[in-house]
Amino acid sequence: MRPPRCRWLIALVCALAWSATARAEDLRSASPDEVLEKTAPIQIDEPSPASQTHARLKLSLEGFSIGTTWNMPVGLIGLHLETYPLSRRWVRAGVGVTGGLGSAAVEAASATAKYGLLGVSLGTQYPARITPFIEGHVAGGFMTATLDRPVTIGTVTVNDASGTTWLVVRGLDAGAETYVFGRAYLSFSMGWMRSSWASPDFNPYAPQASSRNLNIVTVTADSFLWKVGLGI
Repeated sequence: MRPPRCRWLIALVCALAWSATARAEDLRSASPDEVLEKTAPIQIDEPSPASQTHARLKLSLEGFSIGTTWNMPVGLIGLHLETYPLSRRWVRAGVGVTGGLGSAAVEAASATAKYGLLGVSLGTQYPARITPFIEGHVAGGFMTATLDRPVTIGTVTVNDASGTTWLVVRGLDAGAETYVFGRAYLSFSMGWMRSSWASPDFNPYAPQASSRNLNIVTVTADSFLWKVGLGI
């Protein structure tokens, strides 16, 4: 008598042989297209990589300085809010507003300045977890200045001096944006800023005690620009 284990083994071999024979008969009776469809490997779709994030909105603290007719720069520090209507893989264009304060000493008096700017920017970037960028910008607006005491310019004494003038800036900065949580990023940059504004100046060639002792001149100066911000 054969052991029970041998009978189970013989039954398994017979079942496998029958299955292989049926499969071969099925393939012989099928058309070539059906054979390819049945025997072709199954394609597994790989998930597409996540789309790279781009800068859309950024709030920065920035600082630069303007020139003066008394050869002493005035430092300005303000908040700059920039939105990027165009932000693609390699290029971006933005619209921004800036507002800030500054102070200086004039003839033993203290001068306080306030300014506001509206401008545009155009830049290029390399999209990555740390995104380096270079950006050019131009902006225009106003600046007001107030002196806390009378000052004498040449032979003219100015009391309660205050006024509003135009201010135009243009420049270039380079830096990097580091994504720290999802779309949120930190931004650091530095560069160059050129500013122009209308300033009162003493005219030494005007007749004494003449209203023409003071005239308005355009002061243009270059300065270092820095920005630290965060955005999405």
